[in-house]
Formats: sequence, C-alpha cells, structure tokens
Amino acid sequence: IVAAHPDLTMSSPPVCSESSISDEFLHFVNGCHSEFHAVQQTIKLLTKAGFEEISERNDVDWTTKIKPMGKYFFTRNQSCIIAFAVGGNYKNGNGFAITGAHTDSPVLKVKPVSKDQGSGFMQVGVECYGGGLWNTWFDRNLTVAGRVIVQTEEEDGKPPKYECKLVHIPRPILCIPNLAIHLNRGIYTEGFKYNKQTHLLPILATEMLNKEMKMGDEAKASDEHHFLLLVLLAKELKVPMSSIKDFDLSLCDTQPACLHGAWNEFISARGLDNLMMSFICTKALIAATDEKSLKEAKQIQMVALFDNEEVGSTSQQGANSNLMVRLLQRIHGDDMKV
Repeated sequence: IVAAHPDLTMSSPPVCSESSISDEFLHFVNGCHSEFHAVQQTIKLLTKAGFEEISERNDVDWTTKIKPMGKYFFTRNQSCIIAFAVGGNYKNGNGFAITGAHTDSPVLKVKPVSKDQGSGFMQVGVECYGGGLWNTWFDRNLTVAGRVIVQTEEEDGKPPKYECKLVHIPRPILCIPNLAIHLNRGIYTEGFKYNKQTHLLPILATEMLNKEMKMGDEAKASDEHHFLLLVLLAKELKVPMSSIKDFDLSLCDTQPACLHGAWNEFISARGLDNLMMSFICTKALIAATDEKSLKEAKQIQMVALFDNEEVGSTSQQGANSNLMVRLLQRIHGDDMKV
C-alpha cells in the first residue's frame, strides 16, 4: 500500500486510495487466530460472494451439484480449504487455473502434555511449529486459540458423540518474560541466546495465588494440562470442563493488526506468511468469478489453501498429499487411481 505523491503541506496525513482493501485484510487477519480460524474467515468471504459448500465425502454433491456457472468450496480437517468456480463455457479438457497458499504460520503450539511449573510459576509447555523468529515472542501479551474436541451429552444406550469447537480467549493469559538485565549481563557481549525447551515456557499464573483461589486440586484434575487452563477454555466455550477431551491450540498475540507509518503505508500483523497470500488468492478468485466473467470463462478457476506448509506439507491436508490430484480427477471424471 503506497500513498502516491503525498502533499506534505496537508494538515493531516492523507488516506491511501487502497485503504478499503487494506482495512478488509486487517479485519480478515484479526480473525485468523489459528489455521482453523483462517479457514473460518475464508468461508465468510466465499459465502458472501455466493460460493456453495459441498462435502468432500458426499459423492452426491459431486455428481449432481457441480455444473457450469457454479461456485463451490469444501474443507478438510477444518484447516484446509479448496474453492473453485466452473466457467460457463467449461468442457472437459479445458483445464484449470489454480493459485495456492497456506493457512498455517510459524507459531508456538501447546504440547499434548503441557503441564509444567518452576520457581513458583505455573507454565505451559509449548513446541516450535515451523521456522519462526522465536525471539519476537518474548515480552508479548499472549493467549491461546485453536480447536477443542468436546464430548456432547450422552444418550442412554448410545455411544458418546464428539464435536469440534473453535476457541479463542480474547484476553492476555500468557507471557514469556525476558530476564532483567541484572541477571543477563552477557546479552551485551554474547547476544540474545535462548533455549527453545527451557526458555520458551509461557507463564500462566503463580502457584501461590492459584492455590488461594481454590481453583481445584491440580494433582488430581489432569496429568496432562493445568486445571486452570482447562477452566479458561471451558468458560470461553461455555461447556463443562469435563467435556473437553482434546485440543489443538496455538499461542497468538493479543495485539491486533494495524496500519502504521506516517502515511499508513505499512501493515503490522502476525502471520503475514501466509495469511496475506491466503486473503489475496481468495479475493482474486471472487473478483474473477463475477457473473459476467464466469459466464465467459472456459476453465475452472481454483484456490487451494493448504495446511502444514511450515512443517513439510506431508499431512492429509498438506500440499504434498494426494488431495489436489484426486480433486482434479474427481471434477474431470477420471478414474480414481491415485
């Protein structure tokens, strides 16, 4: 976003002509607290533009719904989304126009067994996901976001059912503090050195205050996670704590994305790799598939937003899976040999 030839005699900075798209991106990225939320935000853009959700597992959707002038999307694992539009003049063999990006970004993920403590503090064990600049995570107001597996109410004689719920605690609950300079004199001569396993342990609360608040017996509540963390998740989801069976959570910054600079020409946001491209690809597909353009189109135009690019793309929802090949064969009507 660049303000062209600004008038420096103006009493206040001008508004960039591209502010509408940048504001829309800020709204988008501020809702992308995790890869799951990124897909949720993308679905909002697509449904508003007239795209219809189909099921990857329902063969009826693929044999009866997909027609010229149709616009569709489906998700896999709630963290990967594929959207495509069939041109009005499309015929088998005309080909596909595909753009790709990914929904995941370098983050600190909560470990499957995250319960930790030290020096009177309750800490949450995390692991580095992707190639992050981990020094930038220190001294920030952090929280958690992601997906929680919740057991719904059981019916007599029937097996329990489970539901995936997205969660984001909108206030700071975690922090990875730096040491005071008095305890880290070597930073001037040796630089900022940290151990990923021992130093990247965010503080959740003090053990003393947690006991005074009578939040529950930590020893009996859970061997895997702090009782207090589960309480916070249950409160945000408005479910009983006992119904939480598993989760996939990431740490995220509570500071919202914003424009900055004298002319508002810069964007400050988390996850620009690759949420910016996810947003741009989605907006480009929407812009290219208005009624007039789609009616004249001969190809199928597609956007694929994969997950797990930061760790090799080899998962079932990654770009190195068979998802894309099978999708193209399915649309084209080829034998499913891959």
